[in-house]
Amino acid sequence: MNKSTFLSLKITIALIAGIAIGWFARESQQTPVAHHNPSFDEPAFIQPLTATIERNESAHLTTQQTPSPVASNDDLPVLLNSLLKQHKFEAVIALFDALQQNNKRQQLEQTREIILRFTHKLIAQKDYISAKKLLNDFLVSSNRHVATRMLLAEVHKRLADYQSAIDTLYIAKGHAIELDDINAINKNLRLLVTKQAHLFKQEIKYRELRILYEKLTEQEADYAPYFIGLAEAQDMLGDFDAARNSLQIILNHPEVGSLASAMLAELQARQPQPSRLTTDETAPDKLVETETEPASSVSLFKQGNHYLLDAEPSNGETIRLLIDTGASLTTMTLDALRKNNIQYKDTGEVRRFSTANGFVDAPIYQLDYLTIGKWRVNDIRIAALDLQGQGGTQGLLGMNFLQHFRFFIDQQNSLLYLSLRE
Repeated sequence: MNKSTFLSLKITIALIAGIAIGWFARESQQTPVAHHNPSFDEPAFIQPLTATIERNESAHLTTQQTPSPVASNDDLPVLLNSLLKQHKFEAVIALFDALQQNNKRQQLEQTREIILRFTHKLIAQKDYISAKKLLNDFLVSSNRHVATRMLLAEVHKRLADYQSAIDTLYIAKGHAIELDDINAINKNLRLLVTKQAHLFKQEIKYRELRILYEKLTEQEADYAPYFIGLAEAQDMLGDFDAARNSLQIILNHPEVGSLASAMLAELQARQPQPSRLTTDETAPDKLVETETEPASSVSLFKQGNHYLLDAEPSNGETIRLLIDTGASLTTMTLDALRKNNIQYKDTGEVRRFSTANGFVDAPIYQLDYLTIGKWRVNDIRIAALDLQGQGGTQGLLGMNFLQHFRFFIDQQNSLLYLSLRE
C-alpha cells in the first residue's frame, strides 16, 4: 500500500469513527428498547437474512423521500453499501470492529447481514477474488461465524480450490451448533471430497490422494467411507500392508464392512502377505502378528455428541478421557492427576491454550506411558488443564496419542478401533 492510499484509508476510517461516535451518542439518548441479545458468534442462516435486508432498504427509501433532521438507523446501511461498492473492505471491517467494541449487537447483526448479502452479489457477478478477500477480512473480526465460513467455502469451490473449501468447512463444523448447519456442511464436504479425489486420480497424484484421506480419517474418524478411500490410495501406491490395516479397521461397519471385506480378499489374492512378527516401538513388551491380527477395539461411552474412553496413565488409576481429534496434546485435569495418584515429570514448559473461557496458560508434564486397551504410548506429554463444561471427563485424549494409530469410531456399537500406522 503506497503512502497516499494509506493516508486516504486513515481519513476514511477516521470519518467512519466520527460518524459511529455521533451515532452511538445519539442512540444513548434514546429510550432503550428491550430485545434479545444473541452472541456475536451465534450461527445465522444466510438465506432468511435477505428479507430483513430488503425491509431495511425499503425503509431507507421512505426516509429519503421524507428527510429528517435527526439521523436514523438507515445511516448504517447507506454508509456500508457505499463503502462496499467502492471495495473499501478495510473500512467496512473497521466500522464492524467499532460496533463490536461498543457492544452494538443489533447493528452488528445488521452489518453482518449487509456484508453477506454484498458477498452474494459478488459471487453472482463471478467476482470470486473480491468475495474471497471480503470474507477473509471479515473472518478476522468474526472468526467463529458459521455462515461466513460456509460462504467462503462456496467461493473456494467456485475457484476450483476444493482443498481450501474442505479445510474451511471443517473449521465451520467445529463452530456449528445448529443441526441444519451441520447437515449442510456434511453434505457439501462429501461432494467436495469426491471432486478433489476424482481430480487427484485424473492427474495420477496418488500420494496427494493418500494425504487427503489420511487427514480426512483423522478429522472424521467416525465416517467409514473415508477409510475405503484411504485404502484405495494406499493400494495405488503399492503400500499393501497399510491398505490392509485401513480395511481391517472397518470390517464390522454395517454399511461398508462388506465392501471392505471384499477389497481385503481381493488385495490378499493379489498380494499374499508373508507371516511375520514385529515389535511395536510404542509398546515394547508386546509383539504384533501383522498377518492375522485385526484392529483391536476399546469400549466408548457417549456423552452428548462426544465419546469417552478409559485410559491407564503411568502408575495411576484408570481415568476417563474425551476423544478430541482437534487437540494436538492430551490433557488431564489437576484434580484427576491428584486423586488418581498419577506420576509425572514436570518439563518446566508452559503453553497457552484456547478454551471456552479464553486463553489459559498450562504446565506441560510427561508421563512414563499412557495405555488404552492393548496399546501403550511411552513418554507422552500432557497439559495439566482444568476443563469447563466437560462433566464426567477427567481430560482429553489428543492427537499426540492417536497419531500412532489408524483409528475409527464405530458409533453404532460404541467402539474405538485402533491399528498401528505403518
